[in-house]
Amino acid sequence: FADTEHHKIYCAVGAIYYIYFCASIMMAKMDFSRVALFLAAAMLCSSVHPSHVLAFAPSHAGVSASPFGISSTQPASALHMAGFGGGGGGAQKKKKKKSGPDPIMTKLKPKHQWDRFLALKESSIIPVAVRVLGSDEWLEVGKVRSEGDAFTDIAVAIHRAIIAEHAKRVHPLKVMPSDLVEWAYQGDADKKTWVAVSKDVVQGAPEGVEKKIGFEGTPDPFSGYYCSYDGGRLVTNVNPNVAS
Repeated sequence: FADTEHHKIYCAVGAIYYIYFCASIMMAKMDFSRVALFLAAAMLCSSVHPSHVLAFAPSHAGVSASPFGISSTQPASALHMAGFGGGGGGAQKKKKKKSGPDPIMTKLKPKHQWDRFLALKESSIIPVAVRVLGSDEWLEVGKVRSEGDAFTDIAVAIHRAIIAEHAKRVHPLKVMPSDLVEWAYQGDADKKTWVAVSKDVVQGAPEGVEKKIGFEGTPDPFSGYYCSYDGGRLVTNVNPNVAS
């Protein structure tokens, strides 16, 4: 009887190891339901008590054996749940679109606006200046013109990037590359008072207004910006509306 019982156990153990070899392949595919069926079949066919079978069943990382089958101890990861209505941060937050530069300003070219300034011969010439934030000194940078003198503040606001860039050329020791500036136009030529301009005025600008305004910067011989030459000599047009 003992030999017969041992023979059954040896046969069962051999069958179990063969089935476990197949089951291990399924474990690699995370198919735990089929693994449980294979081990259950081994226990039924061998006529051996389940405790004997489980005693010979090797453990697997993340899987525990019990008298009731195989159970997984691996937690659900965020990767498995993403995109299927589960947690784990699968849904991505929508990024807010950043407001880009003013579309009118992106079309402006210094040379084009200088040509438009020169073409507006019937319009008044209004000096413009910048002031570094935290400073009290207004630094003259150039002048603007607008059709019928109707868009002076808009001309300053729309040209503000060109004006600020030119201020760094003509006032390199007072306007640093990283400085933030304010813009203004001359309100009273006699007292030389400056009227600050907000960039928000461009919101009410009529369509195509960039063609009705112009800017001419203070001549800068080092860069050649806004310089006119006659016979190889720099010529500066003296404007009676600009205080010397």
